[in-house]
Amino acid sequence: MITTIDFRDIQAACVKQLDNMCKDKQPLFVVDVSGDVLWQTYLDAFPAHERQAHNCNACRQFIKKAGGLVKPDENYNLISMWNVTVPGYLQGVVDKLNALVTGARIRDTFLLSRSELTVGHASDLQRLEDGTTIKWHHLYYKFPTAYASDDVNGSQSDARNKAAGLKRDLEEISIDSVNTVLELIDQGALYRGIEFKPLLTKFLALQETNRQNRLCNPNFTEEQYKTFCWAMSAKFSHIRNTAIGTLLTDISEGRDLDKAITSYESKVAPENYRRPTAIVTESMKTRARADFLAMGFSQSSLERRQATIDDVPIDQWLYVDRLPTTIETDFFDNILVEANPPTTPQSISFSEFLSSVVPHITSMEILFEDGLINNLVTMTAPVDTDTPSFFQWPNGMGWSYNNQLADSSRQRVKAAGGKVDGALCCRLMWYNTDDLDLHLQFNGNIIYYGDKKACGGELDVDANANSSYGLTNTPVENIVFANKAPNAEYLLFVNQFKRRSSVDIGFQVDIETEGGQFYTFTYKTLMPTGKTVNVARFSMVNGVLKLDTDSDFLKPSSATGRSLTTWGIGTNQWQKVRLITTSPNHWGDTQHGNLHFFIFLDKAVPEGPIRPFFNEFIRADLLRDHKRVFELLGSMIPVSSTPNGLAGLGFSSTTRASFTCRVGDSSTRRRTFKVTF
Repeated sequence: MITTIDFRDIQAACVKQLDNMCKDKQPLFVVDVSGDVLWQTYLDAFPAHERQAHNCNACRQFIKKAGGLVKPDENYNLISMWNVTVPGYLQGVVDKLNALVTGARIRDTFLLSRSELTVGHASDLQRLEDGTTIKWHHLYYKFPTAYASDDVNGSQSDARNKAAGLKRDLEEISIDSVNTVLELIDQGALYRGIEFKPLLTKFLALQETNRQNRLCNPNFTEEQYKTFCWAMSAKFSHIRNTAIGTLLTDISEGRDLDKAITSYESKVAPENYRRPTAIVTESMKTRARADFLAMGFSQSSLERRQATIDDVPIDQWLYVDRLPTTIETDFFDNILVEANPPTTPQSISFSEFLSSVVPHITSMEILFEDGLINNLVTMTAPVDTDTPSFFQWPNGMGWSYNNQLADSSRQRVKAAGGKVDGALCCRLMWYNTDDLDLHLQFNGNIIYYGDKKACGGELDVDANANSSYGLTNTPVENIVFANKAPNAEYLLFVNQFKRRSSVDIGFQVDIETEGGQFYTFTYKTLMPTGKTVNVARFSMVNGVLKLDTDSDFLKPSSATGRSLTTWGIGTNQWQKVRLITTSPNHWGDTQHGNLHFFIFLDKAVPEGPIRPFFNEFIRADLLRDHKRVFELLGSMIPVSSTPNGLAGLGFSSTTRASFTCRVGDSSTRRRTFKVTF
């Protein structure tokens, strides 16, 4: 006679539940409950008089290996193999196991070696001494090959890393960053971006699902979120440490978009890659426009014109020309000045000049020397004077230096920590994030980024050389001989080591000697990667520079010792002063940034485009999210010219500079000063 212990109900229910959990071959997981705890919970759940009958090795092995098995449902709650309905006291057993397992967190993906897909066995027989046989039923299941691995430990380790990586991806990569990159790809503005579009589209859908889980279900727990990461990681490899993932992370962390994309392209693009377009997406423009309008500004707020004297409040006039007619010109005096400027003017500081000289004069002229060409400046004003200012100061007035620069090459070098004085200084400045390199060749030596020192000369500033250290749109390089420049023939040239931009192209090179010689060279053409431009060839003999005027080199736009016309006025000639004032960022109670002093001249007229504004002018709350958009607007919006517009010379209070001027007073006495900052 065979007696059957009634265990088939729980056995059949668990097999059916496992069939349902495995039928779609989707990943199964095990929770962080030890096999010993599972087994003891199982035994303790039986009534005391039944407990020993169920204490068998076959069920113990099954429970320790598969008892912690779970699968996420559509809401990422855990379903266990114990979620079944069985008769009698067996229900209490499965309920306790179900509560234990579903209340724990996932520890690993569920995998078995190929030789162990069948866990436990269905039954066995026991023959008793009286000759009767008992058939014992056990927990068992044969798992599909989808849950087999040739290296269980290795596969589980990979799965843990993928789950943790995906969780970090979702937490550190924003939806906005993915949308931005997808827009760049659609615009054709991201090198090899199309290769990543399927991956990014899939990841974006995953982000949206995660967002909906959290938004639409206020009871969505942290454990459900972790379960979501486990379930999705089996279908999606994390991307944070890939090239495109690094770009997404940089954008999500608020890194400048130009710098983030430059870093990405340094990993995936060849050296000669040329960026096709500026890095601004349609959504960036849309958001910037919406925020701009929401702050109370309008399109007319962006329109700029050259300022006139009427735009400057009277209380900001440090000096204004009081004579109704032009100053009588002394032609003989002018001839002497152009040939040999005054050698013994009275030296005076600018502050003393303003306090003790200016209040008593009726006329003023300034000697427009070559070295002041980079100080040329024009003041700008809003076309619509009723519109609120989107600058950091309320008056809405701005300024733009020569070549649309906020500072001269000397100021840039000083700000970068380089030497601005020496026997010979060669300075290169440009206007975008390209990597330009200045080379100076002489006597078999060459000073450049690869060999920064030779014969007392040094390249002490090298900008935009490495995107990892940050890029700037106001770069400069500086080669300086602090004490003495060797007697030699010199060749100065510029190489485009890496092109990164298609806007604000070209460069300027200044050569300055201790003896006061100054030359400026400009180049306004787009330079592809690898292009070299010969700037100048010159000789140095005992500190005196002689420039070679060979046609193969750039022509200087300024040169000491001769009069050139720029901005409608001649160098090395006296120019009448119309107005002296401070920069608008320091008018009244306003104190924002560096203080500049502007000396506006009678006949100065800006040449070329005037920059309407710089990002340094714009309110922080507007610039914070829209830096790149306003940077491009600043390079695109035209500034309308104005009759009698204010243009002249600007001097920053933080840099060393000087000018020569002559003044007249009511007694017709004329005095000459050397004014220093």
